Amino acid sequence: MPATCKHLRPIGLCLRCAKVPNILDVSDPRLVPVLSSGKTQHVHWILQLAFQDLNAAFVADTGLSSLKVGSGHRLKRWPGRTAYNAELLRRYRHRCPPGSSNAVIIAYGKRRLAYNSLHYTGCAIDLRCHGLTINSSRNEQMKKLEVYKWLKSNAKPPWINYVYECWHWEYFIPPSVWALMGPDTAVMI
Repeated sequence: MPATCKHLRPIGLCLRCAKVPNILDVSDPRLVPVLSSGKTQHVHWILQLAFQDLNAAFVADTGLSSLKVGSGHRLKRWPGRTAYNAELLRRYRHRCPPGSSNAVIIAYGKRRLAYNSLHYTGCAIDLRCHGLTINSSRNEQMKKLEVYKWLKSNAKPPWINYVYECWHWEYFIPPSVWALMGPDTAVMI
């Protein structure tokens, strides 16, 4: 088992530890469209190539229609920790016992809403297809779906599933490769 960082990713491969910047605009050449379940979603071009391969294998193995992305790249929502904490207090105060301190509410919220998400780098997707949906209350039910079982058996590293969200998959790209502008160039940012 390789050594891992505090995010449980192999040392040297964690985009968070490398402090890879967020992609701020969908016009960034690293972002490309991906097969989506609704509104067009964009992901890092390397993830998109890997997703095409994963999808081809899924369709061939299961006979089901293609996997579809419900959420890909997102813009970071908060300018800083203060705004993030204010959002957690607004969003989760009603879910904590009356009289809970701000620290308790913020801790509760942090387990449900990420400050630094790989969605901001284009390296995470949320699948919305074949019964998978973005719904935490159904996570255990969705783990019984054929699509989830297939993904757990066949989506090998660098694909990683976030265990608490069976629809959420991350694709780990070494930071030096992540910075490549596109498949036809070796120009670095």
